[in-house]
Amino acid sequence: MNAARSTAVVTVTTRSHFHRARSLLASVQRHLPEADRFVVLADRDDDGRLGPQPFEIIPIESLPVPDVAGFVQRYRAQQLCVASKPSALAELFRRGYDRAIYLDADIVVYSTLRPMLEMLDAATILLTPHLTETQDGDVLESERRILQAGAYNAGFVGLSRSDASVKFLAWWQDKLLHECRIDVARGYVDDQRWLDLVPGMFDGVRIVRHPGWNFGRWNMDRRPVLIVDGEIRVSGEPLVFLHFSGLLSSAQSPGDRLNPDRENAVAPEIRVLIDAYAKELERQGAAVYSRLPFAFARSFAGLRAAVSYQAKSSARHLLHAVTTTAFRRRTRHWLREHTPR
Repeated sequence: MNAARSTAVVTVTTRSHFHRARSLLASVQRHLPEADRFVVLADRDDDGRLGPQPFEIIPIESLPVPDVAGFVQRYRAQQLCVASKPSALAELFRRGYDRAIYLDADIVVYSTLRPMLEMLDAATILLTPHLTETQDGDVLESERRILQAGAYNAGFVGLSRSDASVKFLAWWQDKLLHECRIDVARGYVDDQRWLDLVPGMFDGVRIVRHPGWNFGRWNMDRRPVLIVDGEIRVSGEPLVFLHFSGLLSSAQSPGDRLNPDRENAVAPEIRVLIDAYAKELERQGAAVYSRLPFAFARSFAGLRAAVSYQAKSSARHLLHAVTTTAFRRRTRHWLREHTPR
């Protein structure tokens, strides 16, 4: 750790997405070299396929999570990653860091993060809203989707150690132990909707409205991009970090490329960035990592936990749990592995 105020950056991923974490942390190393870097592995690497890395890997089962054995069996892979965010940040504080920054694995940093550290010297919690400006024309549907998904994007959270940030993490962790789910009608969008309450409940919250922070598909139509002499600017400001969520065709295939659903919605400058990102993922080992299985999806106990989790609110959840394609696929997988031959 640094002798000055110490800073750590963490992400959470499974083995099949590990190439994205490597890409993210390589970009952090370029633009915030003084920060220590960590990956919380929401998976197991019993066969050592990940190999040595230029950052520390923290096994999810070593996090400060109550009943961590039940926790890792409760969620599917993606949900397990997002439900682990507050615990990952809490682990950094437990290790003594003064500033803890969480970034989703499908983010790339393009310019210095030092202004983030300056903000954390004055603020306790940094959040980035999905939208920071109004737009002329008929935008009701896009803004309604943001109302449903949550005002703030949970792909980034910056914290400075304080009583308020520690209380925030304990509160967020408690919510995500059992309530990390997608159920828009009931107000659930994984980890994200809880953040709507944070500015009203905790002191020292700063909402960062810089157009180059957490630039993503939810605000691209409102923020023009220019690339001049290699410099990327968003609404006239430097691009700080781009969140590629939903912009690639598949989260688990080695052939990452532009999502066909975004074909007519992405500016040429953004296509350049997506193409470069896809090539970087290949260089970071996408062909190898994307094929690695998820460890916690293999036990029948995990299937039972998933059904219990889905069913506890209502009979409708039970019906959904036992009829989803994901449940049927995981059940068939388990039966194939455990049927005598």
